[in-house]
Amino acid sequence: MDSRQWVSMGLVNPDTPSGRSVIFHPELGPLVRVTLQPSGTEVICRVMMHAAGDLEAEYSPFVGGDEVVVALLEGSEAAAPIILGRCSNSLDKFPTKVAGQDVTENKLAFKRIRPPYVIETANGILFRHAGTSAQIGLDTSGQILMNDASGARFFFGADAQGFISADGHTTFQLLADAGQIALTAGGATATSNIVLDGSGLRVLTPGTLSFGSSGLQPLGHAVSAEQVASILYNALIPIGAALLVPLLPPQIELLVAAALAATAGVPLPGTISSALQSELTIPPDPTGTKTGFGRAGFLM
Repeated sequence: MDSRQWVSMGLVNPDTPSGRSVIFHPELGPLVRVTLQPSGTEVICRVMMHAAGDLEAEYSPFVGGDEVVVALLEGSEAAAPIILGRCSNSLDKFPTKVAGQDVTENKLAFKRIRPPYVIETANGILFRHAGTSAQIGLDTSGQILMNDASGARFFFGADAQGFISADGHTTFQLLADAGQIALTAGGATATSNIVLDGSGLRVLTPGTLSFGSSGLQPLGHAVSAEQVASILYNALIPIGAALLVPLLPPQIELLVAAALAATAGVPLPGTISSALQSELTIPPDPTGTKTGFGRAGFLM
């Protein structure tokens, strides 16, 4: 009768002051101290892995009490036993929910682990949904690419990061080498561009360029009386200086103040500042078509 034992259950030994339960051999990888059951024989086991090539491996940490299945080569406990796998037990309880889903329905494939998890490849890697073609990929240059079912994609690389819509008409790009932020929006026949870099801000648009304040839409006038006054005053300074009889800044201020007063319908206050103070006493115009404090926007 052959009394040799070829396969045995075992429990991983806990760490003790005299030795760790797992040590790492420079060539063989993890070596695990296991007590076979029910014989009580202590053995040192290698670990079977799905990946094992030149600097390739797959591993999850062992802790004392893990229940493992051990293959005894040649039926001998001294012939380099190998851990084939692990089993759930009272210490290592099987999860009943993963990502909020009930796995006891037997309808979900999963891998749920507690320690930090690292996947490293020396080549490209791709996660792809077969039904929609949505995917996340890392290529050999180090670029990360994500696209949804429509084909819109995010990309992250050393030179550029950003977003491109499926039709290519809407883009947002951070160009690291050029030190630029670039935005593009529109369609096949009309496109607007914004480029920001160290040389300035460039806005190109085939349509209207408008600015709004206070969350309101521009209605064809300045945001406030202060801005109207500032624009008029600074525009009239060089104009006044070029006249045969030059207008001086105090005279220009009176002209601007008079314009503000006339528009607001109040008596001539004399200076820009007093005209603006008078504006404060006038209730806001609900139509948004007159100058004054808190008006809605500026249109170019």
